[in-house]
Amino acid sequence: MKLKLSLFVFFLVICVLFAPRLRAQDNPQNDPDLKKMMKEAEDMQKEANELNKENPPPPDAKKKLAEMEAQAKAEEARQEQEEKREKEKLEAALKKQLEAPGPLAFPDWTPATPQFTAKGSPAKKIVSDEVRIIQAGTSTLTPNELP
Repeated sequence: MKLKLSLFVFFLVICVLFAPRLRAQDNPQNDPDLKKMMKEAEDMQKEANELNKENPPPPDAKKKLAEMEAQAKAEEARQEQEEKREKEKLEAALKKQLEAPGPLAFPDWTPATPQFTAKGSPAKKIVSDEVRIIQAGTSTLTPNELP
């Protein structure tokens, strides 16, 4: 028992002695390396400012930037028109497929849904960018019970 107590007291003394050193933090303002690096950064900033004063950007740089922006806008407009044309082609193809004559009935392999009462006849409709045969109606089953 005395051994455990003495070990505990020894551990407690070590903790009390080293705790202030563990919590101590260096004051960053007193760090000589940090001061040196900050001074170097200030010197580099001054040199960069002097170089910009001595060698200003060429006057045609603004013109080049404006030309590049105009080219980017033109390219964006061209891409938008191309997308619009592709979308129109897709819509035209879907309309053509929708208006095409053909049987308006479900295939024989289509499973019958129990307790479904059809209203009217099947019709073709565009759903998610494709033409599908749709049958409207009612069912007594809840959505969770439907297959």
